[in-house]
Amino acid sequence: MPLGISIAFLAAAICGFDPRSPGGDAMTLEELAKRVDVSPTTMSQHLRYLGPGYRKGTPGLGLVETARHPDNGRKKIVFLTAKGRDLIAKIDRLLAGPG
Repeated sequence: MPLGISIAFLAAAICGFDPRSPGGDAMTLEELAKRVDVSPTTMSQHLRYLGPGYRKGTPGLGLVETARHPDNGRKKIVFLTAKGRDLIAKIDRLLAGPG
């Protein structure tokens, strides 16, 4: 996975919002892009790669999802899928080291 896409994934993991969870603020795609200093267009491309499909006929990694913002239907919020949460748990265990 290219570094830029890896950064987008980690940003979604750290800053993303699960619309199924109560409380918390939804982070939009634009806010996530600003957080990692890329354009919204670049973030959108990265999220498509990380999501269900990158380009027509090219499957994505299935690690993130986007949904309409609950207060502004023109914006999207970003959150991890179960597969994405599992990957973050594996990364967390790896970084924690033995013991």
